Amino acid sequence: EAEKILLVAPKSVLYNWKKEIKEWDKDYKNIVIPDGARSKRTEILEQEAKWKLINYAMLRNNKYPYLFSKKWDLVIFDEAHRLKGRNTAQSEGAEKLDAENIAMLTGSPIPNHPHELWHLLHILYPRRFRSYWQFVDRFCVTKENFFAPTPDIVGVKNEDYLKEILTPIMIRNKKEDVLTELPPKTYQTIELELEDNQRRIYNEMEEDMMTFINGDVHKISNALGKLIRLQQITLSPEILDNEYKKRSIKTRSLLDILEDTDSKVVVFSWFKTYIDILERELEKEGYKTAVVTGSKSTEERGQAEDDFWNDEEVKVFLGTIASAGEGMNLQVADTLVFMDKSWTPAQNRQAEDRIHRVGQENNATIISLVARNTIDVDKEITLQDKEKVINKVMSMENTAKQLLKRLDK
Repeated sequence: EAEKILLVAPKSVLYNWKKEIKEWDKDYKNIVIPDGARSKRTEILEQEAKWKLINYAMLRNNKYPYLFSKKWDLVIFDEAHRLKGRNTAQSEGAEKLDAENIAMLTGSPIPNHPHELWHLLHILYPRRFRSYWQFVDRFCVTKENFFAPTPDIVGVKNEDYLKEILTPIMIRNKKEDVLTELPPKTYQTIELELEDNQRRIYNEMEEDMMTFINGDVHKISNALGKLIRLQQITLSPEILDNEYKKRSIKTRSLLDILEDTDSKVVVFSWFKTYIDILERELEKEGYKTAVVTGSKSTEERGQAEDDFWNDEEVKVFLGTIASAGEGMNLQVADTLVFMDKSWTPAQNRQAEDRIHRVGQENNATIISLVARNTIDVDKEITLQDKEKVINKVMSMENTAKQLLKRLDK
């Protein structure tokens, strides 16, 4: 039996894990979650405990040598798709951990493209999966990118061989097969038209961006920054200009949605600055909100979740996709509104599952606000294309029942 277990998870779910461990592991004795300043975290890490729960940031840059000096009986990576990046500090830290056994938990092993599987496989089996480019050459369809030194991944190939590799090591159960009691999800897209100054500001930025690209393709990173600004303008020009005080069409549409329902509602955006604007505008209309963004501490996130559940006056949960889209239990609401989305399909699905999880008794309604003739439409098309590639890989049946059949043989 494992006596030294390290669990790595997003900061927002560490206390949920602690609660579940207490319920299911009767021999846990002690559970530690390092928090506070670095010296305090190191002191807590060194305490005697069977379970040590850390966030992914603690793997970076060897800030906590204790983690890499120990031989762990078991290391568990929750939301393991966070390790998909080959050269990130936290992925490099994950590779350095000395573990007898490793388990990776994720509903999204392929957030965008099939090549993202490689680093997860590399951490599990470093000798077998040494070369990233060999993996790409064998399993990915590539296309030359004029703006980048490396090709784009646009598809998957040799699916049967990839399935042969994944079958012994990946157990996949679809939510609809395991949680048969869950009600269905209903998707609704509300198309909006930018009005007056908001449309003018958007068109000017778009024209400036296109001129810039045509004039100097070597500074494409600046053009990508302008793409972000286009997205922000569809939310509210106030993000870029504090003097712009008129409510945007998306903000007004959200207020209309809230007015039409007596139920609690979860609202997501990619941008903290827009969540701050929404918090202010909703409070003006008398709505009490719970808010989770990257600036909130672990305790504040937990308090926001508790308030949303237990305070009848807190009708709206506002969160950024990156900070609140994983791990939080928000199924007290049955409606979720995307003011904008991530470019990564898996992050959007994770966000949806904040309300579509065990305990949800009503049909879950997912509403997307899309501004016509803007980057919103391009993003929706891109997400659909990515989903097709991901589904092609993940359609490989690989369930627990099949694994047991193989073991029986």
